[in-house]
Amino acid sequence: MHTSTSNKQDPRKCINEGKDVSLCSIDFFRKVRDTCNDTFTTFWTCLDNAREGEMSFNYCKEERKAFELCAKNKMNLERPEPGYFSMVRMHESKRPIPSDPFRIGSLERHPPKLDVPDPPSLSQANEYPEAKIGMKFGHRKPWMFEAKLWD
Repeated sequence: MHTSTSNKQDPRKCINEGKDVSLCSIDFFRKVRDTCNDTFTTFWTCLDNAREGEMSFNYCKEERKAFELCAKNKMNLERPEPGYFSMVRMHESKRPIPSDPFRIGSLERHPPKLDVPDPPSLSQANEYPEAKIGMKFGHRKPWMFEAKLWD
């Protein structure tokens, strides 16, 4: 939460906001229990019993769609599009914009200070030795597009 980062010395100032967040999440799960308990239970059970315990969404697409349909019809909640929570959002603030270009969230973008050489051309590929073993499709030059690092 934003308040916990702004009040590092005294976290007691954020107790009320933390209570509000906890009550909101408890209220949400109570609504899910009252309206879509069966589809939600099948969905989390599928996630919990997924192959090798990896909890991947790939194995539970049908259960997820059933839960999303129930949440949309009964709770009027739609699932946001992919990438919604990772999008950059601007908000009004009284604080100045940070000037450090390497700080996360800075508005100014600077190019990297590394000098990257141009990749070698195809004529330079003849300088590299032929691959003797391990090539599936005959003799090819394995380092065709890498820079020459030694003599």
